[in-house]
Amino acid sequence: MKPTHTLNPASGWDANWTTWNISVKETISSREFYSTANPELKYLIFHEALNATTKPSNIFLAKSSRKIHAEPASPWWNEDCRKAAAIAKKARRVIDPNRGRIICTSNISTWKEKENFKNRTS
Repeated sequence: MKPTHTLNPASGWDANWTTWNISVKETISSREFYSTANPELKYLIFHEALNATTKPSNIFLAKSSRKIHAEPASPWWNEDCRKAAAIAKKARRVIDPNRGRIICTSNISTWKEKENFKNRTS
């Protein structure tokens, strides 16, 4: 027996987008969507319009199945790197003119030393 491969079109291929657009517009226009200033009410009206018009138009709304995970920590980033970065940031704040700090050569050289140490550590 020879295997066969059939292609089934995705569910969105046979959707009637024209009907959907008209139906959403009519649903929103029939409610106080344009006259209200309440964002929660606008959201509820829009959400209801989307849900009410999807089935007759053969359109299905679905949530993404992917979960968003935090970026994993870099394997080379350790406690020493974190401390060096914090020290360099603190030295930078001392010379920050936006914070009303005084920029002098000793503070700049101290900051550069801390920044170089941070770069060597990480």
